[in-house]
Amino acid sequence: LIELVAQAETVSPDQALARRLAAACRLAWIAGQDTSYDVKLLHLVVGLESLVSEHVAEGGVTGRFISRLLSLQQPSNRDSAKLRALYDLRSEVGHQGFSANSRSRLAKVSAYASDLLNECVFAFADTVRRHGFRSETELLAWLDQASPDVSDPFD
Repeated sequence: LIELVAQAETVSPDQALARRLAAACRLAWIAGQDTSYDVKLLHLVVGLESLVSEHVAEGGVTGRFISRLLSLQQPSNRDSAKLRALYDLRSEVGHQGFSANSRSRLAKVSAYASDLLNECVFAFADTVRRHGFRSETELLAWLDQASPDVSDPFD
C-alpha cells in the first residue's frame, strides 16, 4: 500500500494507479475529520469512486461502480443491494447537498462506507501488486471480468 501510494507523485507507468489509491486514502482521512454524516458519506463514496471509476459521464456508472467494488470485496462481504443503496444515498447528498434520512441511518451507512473503503483500499493495492498491473486500463478490465454475477445468490 505504502509503496504504491508513494508513486503518486513520480512519473512512472503506474502513476495513475498510485494516484487513485492516494486519492482514496486522502478522502478517507478527510471523511474521518468531518462530524456531519452526510458529508462524511459523500467523501467516503467519492473515495470509493476514485478506486474504480473511469471518471467519464456515460451510462451504466452505478452498475460499474457496484460490480467493480464487488470484485475488490471478500466474497463474504459482498452485498450489491447495500452498494446500490450507498450509491443512491451519495447521489442524494451530492445533488441536493443534504439527505432527508435520519441521523442514525446516516451514521450506520457512513460506518459501512468507511469499512468498505478500508477493505477496498487494501484489496486495490494487493490486486495491483499480485497481478502486476501498470495501467488503469488493465486494472479496470480485470475488475470488470472478476465481478461476480449478482443475479446468482451463491456466487
